Amino acid sequence: MVGRSGAGKSLLGQNIIWNNRHLPSIFFSMEMPYTLALARLYAITTNTSGTEIMDAIESGKVPDDMWELINHYPMHAIVDGAVIGFEDMSRYVTEFESAFKQRPAFVVVDYLELLAGAKRSGEGYLAVDQVATTLKDWAKGEEMRVFVLHQANRTEPKWKPITEDSPRFGGFTEADQLIGLWKPSFNPEKDYYERLAMKDEIHLNVIKNRVYGEETELIKARLLPSLRIEAI
Repeated sequence: MVGRSGAGKSLLGQNIIWNNRHLPSIFFSMEMPYTLALARLYAITTNTSGTEIMDAIESGKVPDDMWELINHYPMHAIVDGAVIGFEDMSRYVTEFESAFKQRPAFVVVDYLELLAGAKRSGEGYLAVDQVATTLKDWAKGEEMRVFVLHQANRTEPKWKPITEDSPRFGGFTEADQLIGLWKPSFNPEKDYYERLAMKDEIHLNVIKNRVYGEETELIKARLLPSLRIEAI
């Protein structure tokens, strides 16, 4: 899933978890700490304003019922870390299976450039492309469904649809499905009121679909105050 900056890539990943909460899963978060991921998941799950939840937590007031998330996600784990490698992922999958007596049905990786330190290597395209290939091999070896978030090139306008040229440093060729994510409200050619009216609107497209063989130019969705993403 390739997203423009500020389009809501991480939220899309957590909405996938929300919509498949009956399945065991792991969220590998290499950008945001688990406390933020947990707070966002709480807002999505309880349909509560994400801003209100974050303000309350920052002021030291943790919601009394946050612990009840375990009832909504009895087999879900959040793993955070600046650098998570493939051996680490396999170890966490093994530990998950040992704890829950069941393997994860899928994992969400946030995001590709940070996996196995690709971004830190300084090799750009070569590093990301190699990591994407290794991730494909890892998924096959673990027999695991993988949703991986990927940044779009910053040289392209933030309000433009995602194309095959958009994924930063490449890496998309290994994907069975390629989904783009952008926000039309970033378009400076629209006036203030147009941009305000669509500030919570998110556009997606399916650029590549090796599984079902169908592509979609535009899917409209809306980011709700609760951080849920719903189709329009």
